Amino acid sequence: MDLPQAMVAAIGKLGQAHMAFVAEAYADLGSGPAKAKIIPIYTRIDSLAGESTSKIDCRNGCDFCCHYHVYATPLEIFAIAEEVQSWDPTKSGELGSKLRGYVSEVKGLGREGHIRANIACVFLDRGSCSIYPVRPLACRRHHSADREVCERTYHNPRSLEAAQQDKHRIVVSAAFETVHAEYHRYRGYDRDAYEFHSALLEALSEPIARQRWKAGQRAFRTVTDRTASQI
Repeated sequence: MDLPQAMVAAIGKLGQAHMAFVAEAYADLGSGPAKAKIIPIYTRIDSLAGESTSKIDCRNGCDFCCHYHVYATPLEIFAIAEEVQSWDPTKSGELGSKLRGYVSEVKGLGREGHIRANIACVFLDRGSCSIYPVRPLACRRHHSADREVCERTYHNPRSLEAAQQDKHRIVVSAAFETVHAEYHRYRGYDRDAYEFHSALLEALSEPIARQRWKAGQRAFRTVTDRTASQI
């Protein structure tokens, strides 16, 4: 997304203002629960984004965006894996089956094919996100001022129509995503973004993935759909 210079400057200023907060939250990043590291960041993002007075049309039960292709970074993935592992065995087992089905369904589609496939996220439950408190940054950043645009693009995935977004929320999310990546770079942790479902399946089935990440290696070796961080 090409942003006006004023917004780029605002993103940098906000990121610098919260750098110390992020560094404190991410201290000893490789030890302890991932959820304990990233939830304070999510809470701060949600609080700052909530200060906007712009109209947002998103609401509970509107789930068009829950059919998108989503990227997430390893720390986000590990936090969600911890959430799933806290569920009762029956519920987590069902989730595992859904994940394997999802990954199998998108295999061979390629990134562009996956984007247009409109496959529901495995955490979508009767119109709501079942991991809402730990949903990834990509999901937290998404918003729309016009639900009807979202519905039209859902039914026509090739459409280039885009709903108007709130500049304040864009600045907040971009600032924290930038600082998130900068801190990972500084500490030598993998900060690439991986296709969400495939990476989560590997995190749940191969605990060694987090050990690789702690060692400064690529976290998810089976996930080919990933985008390298530019920071």
